[in-house]
Amino acid sequence: MTQRNTSCDNMSDLDSKETMEGIQKKIRKIEDQTIVYFPIKHHSIACSHYLEKAIDFYKPEKILIELPFGAEVNLPILQSDLTIPPIALHSFYVDNLNIFELNGKLSPDESIPVRFEGYHPIVAYSPEYHAIQLAKEKEIEVEFIDLPLYNIIPYRFKQSSISLFYPDERYYEFNAYGALLAKKLRCRNFHEVWETMFETNLDMNFQEFMRKLYIFSLVARSSLSEEFLEQEGANIREEFMKYRIKKSYQDIQEKDRKGSLLVVTGAFHSVVLPFLKGKTQKIRKKENVIITVPYTYNQLALSSGYQSGNPAPRYYDKLWSNLRNPDIKDIKIATLNLALEVKNQSREYGSFVSVADSVHVFRMAQNLGSFRGKETTGYYDLVDAVKSVFIKGDEKIYGPSIYRALDEILIGDEYGTIDPNLSTTPLLADFQYRAKKLRIKLAAATKLMRLNLYQTSTAKLKSQFLHQTVFLNLGFGEMIKGPNLIKKENLHLLAEQWNIAYNRGVEIKLISSISLGNTVRNACLTLLREKFASTGESGVASELLLVAAQMGLVEVLDDLGKQLIDIIDKDRDFKSLVQALYQLVALYNYQESLLTEGFKPLLRLIEQAYIRATFLVPSILLIQEDEEETVIEKIKALTNFILSFDDIEVDKNLFIGQIKTTLTNGKGNHAVKGALTGVLYSLHEKKVDELTREINGYFVGGASLDGGSFVYGLFMICREILLLKEDFFDRIDNLVCQFSNEDFLTILPLFRRSFSLFTPKEIDIIGSNVAQKREIEKMEKIEISGNLAELLHFADQLAGSKFEEMGL
Repeated sequence: MTQRNTSCDNMSDLDSKETMEGIQKKIRKIEDQTIVYFPIKHHSIACSHYLEKAIDFYKPEKILIELPFGAEVNLPILQSDLTIPPIALHSFYVDNLNIFELNGKLSPDESIPVRFEGYHPIVAYSPEYHAIQLAKEKEIEVEFIDLPLYNIIPYRFKQSSISLFYPDERYYEFNAYGALLAKKLRCRNFHEVWETMFETNLDMNFQEFMRKLYIFSLVARSSLSEEFLEQEGANIREEFMKYRIKKSYQDIQEKDRKGSLLVVTGAFHSVVLPFLKGKTQKIRKKENVIITVPYTYNQLALSSGYQSGNPAPRYYDKLWSNLRNPDIKDIKIATLNLALEVKNQSREYGSFVSVADSVHVFRMAQNLGSFRGKETTGYYDLVDAVKSVFIKGDEKIYGPSIYRALDEILIGDEYGTIDPNLSTTPLLADFQYRAKKLRIKLAAATKLMRLNLYQTSTAKLKSQFLHQTVFLNLGFGEMIKGPNLIKKENLHLLAEQWNIAYNRGVEIKLISSISLGNTVRNACLTLLREKFASTGESGVASELLLVAAQMGLVEVLDDLGKQLIDIIDKDRDFKSLVQALYQLVALYNYQESLLTEGFKPLLRLIEQAYIRATFLVPSILLIQEDEEETVIEKIKALTNFILSFDDIEVDKNLFIGQIKTTLTNGKGNHAVKGALTGVLYSLHEKKVDELTREINGYFVGGASLDGGSFVYGLFMICREILLLKEDFFDRIDNLVCQFSNEDFLTILPLFRRSFSLFTPKEIDIIGSNVAQKREIEKMEKIEISGNLAELLHFADQLAGSKFEEMGL
């Protein structure tokens, strides 16, 4: 093995349109500019470190930063001592007029406007943020020069399937140069390339750092086509940035200032900006809403999908803190401390690692960094050292706890904070106002709240509000007890019990959800319409209808009801349609408590769902075995609806006719056939004699697995037949007694499955019947377990002397 060569001098032997001579010529021209172009990578400690040295050296009159133009209104918040990263600049635009003609393409339906959103995450060590703080300290004017979200929509979203934008480094990561460089340096990815070449080298001259990064970016830039850059919007952004740079420079000259202008942009842009003429764009301030929001390290981590993100935000924060601490100024200590933290966390998860192991990790990380050509230890060195030292044995067994601890320590769970005196959003303000009006205390400690839904109107309003917070996934309230109309549980209860707790996580979600609307109610309406338009399943859509009623959003029911009619007509899923039927019946039965008496189309929707589900009965014979239980439960639910719902005249004969037609098919799932046969019995369309004939038909040639499945499906629908019909019981008894020893052992597991449907009390009744017929005066009490293993004893009694004959 050999050490990595991390020098930029050999970059010209990579595939590139640039020659080393051409690169050097361009760099000289960049450095000869009266404007200083400082290149950065987002969230880079090295860039922030050298940027400070550049600002101290050049003492600029003005600093221009690659952040959205117009976001300067956020500067008081960004520079406030009460604002603590991680935070983000959040841009959003709702295309209500379909200006970009993407409604229905990036949104569920043309009637649903696309919500375009952009995030510029910021941590304490982000070069942009550090420049903003230094500007405040040194009283330097700041301007943001990047195109705002609205202006890049035609470029970044036309080819996309999502409406979310992050600035990223994919210009480096997703091109032939990045891949080839990673291979040449024996690095796993672009992030490790960056760490090896730049992030761990903090002792060079800042101008040398800039020159090295210029070379790196020029070669990377030359490997991308102009067509790609045009489609990405890189060209139009850079032309606008250059326009703002020229304008600022003219302003400085006109005011006879002698200081320089310092431009802080991504290195990919820094190397081309000096050569552009610049072009303005029409900026629509009303369409460019930009606010500062709290952020989290988890959101910033690479797992969140942010390509310019950071695989270990807390790791770099610790390094930055040590680097900025005048008493330390050494990031090696942070590496040792982090190794100790991983050790402590690993022990919490059951791994046995010691302080000595942590010291070994520290030393190995240092050696790896040195071997890999770094000035100091890097993230990948620490991770590799932890894996090598802490995992003692099989990685599959001992690795998960170490990996979990490593992620938790290096990623972190920190939340950002926004100066409350300078920023709030209408959505957050509305949430706090409504909570206060309803006398719901916003405390961090979990509080139990009991709401009697039929006692006061205030309780109903509180319930609606809490259901709205659940729908928005705020993490504020959780119903722990009460009538659950969706799951059809505890419907006899008259009160709801909630656990509520207010924390920073709730605030972050409220602030970040501002694009949904200015009030909690409007945000729920927006999200409800989006979810409704994006589903083609009547079961999901009807559940959303029920959820809307629980949230008190009755004004939208008529409109959603009309959409549901079309969804039901197109739905070809039997399970989904029966689910829709039951959700709609629940909505109908609880109209008074849900305040939905005015929802007129409800009975029509119920009838339509019933008819559509009935027509799909033949299709359920094609299901797989793992779907049997779910489908049969739906068959049972549909039967119960026919027997119990009498507010409309249900065409029972339609259902019966479909079942009879279905059962004429010789093929298909036999458990479903048993269930459908049981339905006909429940609806008085079949007699006991017919049932037993069909069962016997399965066992004419001996044991039949299909027959066992048929019995299981039958008992799922009408297990009471075995308890109430003596003649049926006798025939099943006689059938079992006729089995040969081999057949009995074959069919026994399926009979166990069928009898597992009975309750312990019912098993006791069956056992008593067996005892009586076998003239057994006293039976031992059978303790029924969850899987009814003791059914062997019952089967022994049922089969007479079978087990004795087999010598068991």
